[in-house]
Amino acid sequence: MQISWRFWNLSLLSLGLFSLLAGCEGQPKGKTGSVPAVRHFHFRYSVTIPARLSKDTSISVFIPLPLEDQNQSILRKELTSPIPGRYGVEKKYGNHFWQTRIPKGYGKDCEIRGDFFVERRGEKPAFDRLASNPELFLQPNSLVPVEGPLIHKEIQNLPIAGAALGGVTPRARQIFDYVVGTMEYKKVGDGWGKGSTAWACSSRYGNCTDFHALFLSLARAQKIPSRFVIGFPIPQAKKEGKVGGYHCWVEFLDKKKGWVPLDASEAWKHPKEKENLFGRLPPDRIAFSIGRDLVLSKDQKSGPLNYFVYPLVEAGKKRLSQRDGVEISFSFKEG
Repeated sequence: MQISWRFWNLSLLSLGLFSLLAGCEGQPKGKTGSVPAVRHFHFRYSVTIPARLSKDTSISVFIPLPLEDQNQSILRKELTSPIPGRYGVEKKYGNHFWQTRIPKGYGKDCEIRGDFFVERRGEKPAFDRLASNPELFLQPNSLVPVEGPLIHKEIQNLPIAGAALGGVTPRARQIFDYVVGTMEYKKVGDGWGKGSTAWACSSRYGNCTDFHALFLSLARAQKIPSRFVIGFPIPQAKKEGKVGGYHCWVEFLDKKKGWVPLDASEAWKHPKEKENLFGRLPPDRIAFSIGRDLVLSKDQKSGPLNYFVYPLVEAGKKRLSQRDGVEISFSFKEG
C-alpha cells in the first residue's frame, strides 16, 4: 500500500546528507541578462532501499525537505512511501526532514519519493530569523577551523589586512577573490568533496564544498558570520532532466544588508560571471539545508552529518550508501 502525504503552501527549512557521495555538479551558465528573475519547476527526489538491507535489521531513513525562505517557496509537496513516517525539525538551524523506519524482515524494496513544486527567485541580500544569532555562524565545524597556524597563514596571504578594508562586504569580497584565485575546481583522487579547509589549503583544489570551506574558515576567523547552504543545481539551459549531484554555496551576514550570497566554485568555473556570483545568485538551484555537523534528532545513531542533502540511511550505527545498494535519483522539470 502506497501512502502519499500532500501539503499546500508549506513553509520553512530542511537538511540532508548521504556519506561517500561527493559529486558536485556544475551549472551551465548563460548571460545574466537572459536569466529569468523567477523560475517554477517540479523537483523529484527518490531513494530506494533494497529488501536485502532490511532482512536482518531495521533501517532508519531520513529525507531532507527543501528550504522555504525569501529566495524559495515550496508551492506544493508530496511525499510518497509504502511505510508511514513523520516530519521533524533539526533544532540548531531549523532544517526540516521526514523520517521512517523500515522494519526488520520487511521483505520488499522500499521506494520513497518526494515531489516538490518550487518557485525559485534570484538570490539577493535579505534578513531571516537566523540573522538574530550571528555568534552561531562564527563557530568552527569539525572540518572548518577558525583559528590555528593554518588559518593564520592563509589570512597573512590576503592582500590587505581586513581592518583596512572597512566594512564587512569589502572584507568578504577580498576573501571571495582570494578563494577563486588560489583554488582549482577539479575532482581527482581521494580527499576532495568533504568540505575540508585543511584539504583546500594543502591541495588547492576540490569541489564546491572545499572552495566554500576555505571561505567559511577565513570569514569566520575575521568575525564575519557565514553559513553553508546546500542543495542541487537546476540548469538554466534545460527545461527538464536528471540532476547528477549536489551543489553548495555560502552566505555571509552584513548587519546592514542581511545574508549576502556568493558562489566561489561557480565563479572559478565561469570567470565571466564572477561579478554576478557575489552579492546575488541566479535562480539556477534549489536549496535543501543550512549548516554542517548536523544532528537531526535523537533517533540519529550514526553521528553528526557533515552536511545533509542526500538521504541519511542507517542500520543501527552504520550509515548505508550507494555502495551498499541504496539507490538515489534526482530530476527536474520546468513549469
